[in-house]
Amino acid sequence: MNNVVLLTHGEFSKGIAQSCEFILGKVDSLKALSISMDTSMIQAEKMLQETICSYGEAPVIIITDIAAGSTTQAGLQVLTRYKNVYLVSGLNLGLLTELLLTELPDNREECLKILREIVQQARETITLVNDLADGEPEAELSEEDGEL
Repeated sequence: MNNVVLLTHGEFSKGIAQSCEFILGKVDSLKALSISMDTSMIQAEKMLQETICSYGEAPVIIITDIAAGSTTQAGLQVLTRYKNVYLVSGLNLGLLTELLLTELPDNREECLKILREIVQQARETITLVNDLADGEPEAELSEEDGEL
């Protein structure tokens, strides 16, 4: 499994990590970090750096909760210091499990291509279920792929 660091506001990272382990079992390569109202940007960056260093030279995916939030801003600061780090924002359980389970190659460009595909797939899973229940044409089940 890939090395993944979650950095979220409040206890969201710990809760979603626990939910992920409910599905996948124990995931040693997953670390959950949280910031609070009292956490400075420097403290958040330091938490990330220490965690990234604990993985050695292996690639690390940081996932944050809010794209323009302070968690992502902290991630951007460490992203510039490490070539083996990738930053994704918009944490949800489907995205997290996919990022953990999809094996990343050694080639950085191939990694970026795969990560872009995973992010796009995650976007496509967000659904207003009312539309499905109301029989909206765009939300009908596709016979070809069996998906909504």
